[in-house]
Amino acid sequence: MKTKVRQAIFGPLALAAVVATAASCGGSSAPAMANGCPVLSSPQAAMAGDTWQSFAQGFFAANCTRCHSSTLTGSAARNGAPSGLDWDVEATVKAHLDEIRDAVGVGNFMPPDAPMPNCDERKRIVAWIDAKAP
Repeated sequence: MKTKVRQAIFGPLALAAVVATAASCGGSSAPAMANGCPVLSSPQAAMAGDTWQSFAQGFFAANCTRCHSSTLTGSAARNGAPSGLDWDVEATVKAHLDEIRDAVGVGNFMPPDAPMPNCDERKRIVAWIDAKAP
């Protein structure tokens, strides 16, 4: 009888202790994800040699300028992208790095449709931004 009482009382407590201990030990080691890619909230290590000319300009041309281009006028042509946010202009990109980083590397919501950069490309553009966009 004493054994059954102990099991009835301590069995659930032991299970709760194991669950609490596992949760307090860091829980899941999987990174937070947004739209299929890791959320890159923390600074990323720079990729050697990435500059506007060698990488970023091509990234923006391939993924962003179908909406964010100085050659597009009017909301319809820009698919709703605000006028003046032209990612084919280096100075404009550099003036909006925080917003771009959030859209491409944290929320991963830009571009809104295909073609889209893969997760490694997103990480690389974030690393370029974190390196002060050379």
